[in-house]
Order: sequence, then structure tokens, then C-alpha cells
Amino acid sequence: MSIKKAWHIITGTTLRDGRPIPKDKEWLVNEGTLELCRNGFHASERLLDAMGYMGNNGTITRVAMGNPRIEGSDKMVAKRRKILWRLKSGDAVFIKAARVLADQVLPLWATEELVEMMELYEATKDEELFLFLSAELASDSFNSISDRATKAKHAYLLSRGIEARSSYQEVQSRASGNLAIFDRVSKLTAEVFHGDHRDTHISIKVERRKQYDLLEKVLIAEMEGN
Repeated sequence: MSIKKAWHIITGTTLRDGRPIPKDKEWLVNEGTLELCRNGFHASERLLDAMGYMGNNGTITRVAMGNPRIEGSDKMVAKRRKILWRLKSGDAVFIKAARVLADQVLPLWATEELVEMMELYEATKDEELFLFLSAELASDSFNSISDRATKAKHAYLLSRGIEARSSYQEVQSRASGNLAIFDRVSKLTAEVFHGDHRDTHISIKVERRKQYDLLEKVLIAEMEGN
């Protein structure tokens, strides 16, 4: 088997086995018998699967998995692993990606006038316009819109960091870290696209995998110039 690239998330000040976090390009070697979930260096081929094990707050690493290795359905374990590059979960690239998702469902709830004002704010960062939008987006006039539209609006608020009033506590208590914000926007927009589908759970899962596949391509392009 050739070396395989994968994703691994570091959440502490050391690796899980207590070893210090290595520098980029430094091979780690395990001397024991390989066993999934028990011994060896682990990673996942998909970023979404890696988050399922390690959460979404920490350092996201792109790793090379050496040989020998054992591959499971959503993770793998290898004798050797090295970090190719890393990103903090607070990196701005995750917000950029979240905004792309939120913008896809913008027509469900925002008028053309409101969209123009939001674009103007993005360009100028005018404080008075920010305050106006904060009040407008959280106004009672949105209480009667459909569930799909509400989720689409929440996705926008999360991706832009625009504060909302108490009726939108979920947005106010936003998840910590930009990757966590991307993940929440991903869940909301996937529900918008497939919430009324007959096989809702399966459709949302498939949509989120597509969104994370796109995110992976964005991250690789950002870090590797591809």
C-alpha cells in the first residue's frame, strides 16, 4: 500500500498517548501491534469522520499515513504518521466556507433590499448599518416565516456573526470556534435542503458529506495551492 493522506484533529497539548505534538513533516513511529481503536496512529479519510471522533475545536491536521496500516469504515490506524500541515479551528477559512453555504439558502427569507444592505455592510463594515441589520434580522416580522426559512436565516446570522435578540438564543450562544460555526451552518442548510424529504435523516447525512467534501477541497487549495 502507498502512503495515504487523511485528517486528524488534535484537541490537547499532547497527543492522546501523551507524546508531544510533533512538528510538520516529522514521522511518528509506533512499535506495538496495530489495532483499530487500541494501538497505533489514527486518522480519518474524511474530515467529517475525524470530527465525529475528536470534535470540532482544536488543530486540524492533514496527515500522511504510512505502512503498514489497517483501514476501517470511517478511520484507519497506521504504524507511521506525519503532519503535512495544520490549521486552527478558529481559522477564517471556515467562516468563508460557512458563508458560501448560508448564501445558497438566502433567497428563502431575505428580500432583495435586505440582501443589498447586507452586501453593503460586507463591503463597508459601517457600524450604523450593522446595528440596523442586527435589529432588522432579529425583528418580530420574521417570527411567522416557515421553519425552513428560519433555519436559513439562522445559518446566515451564524456565518456573519450578526448578533440577534433573545428569540434567537441559539445564534447568540454561538458555538466556539470557526469550524464549529461551519458545522452548525452545515447542519442548518442541509436541513433546509432536505428537511421535508421522505428519507430525511439519510438525505441530510448525504448533503453534509457533500458540504464537507467541498470544505476539504477549499482547505487543500488554501494550504497546498492546488
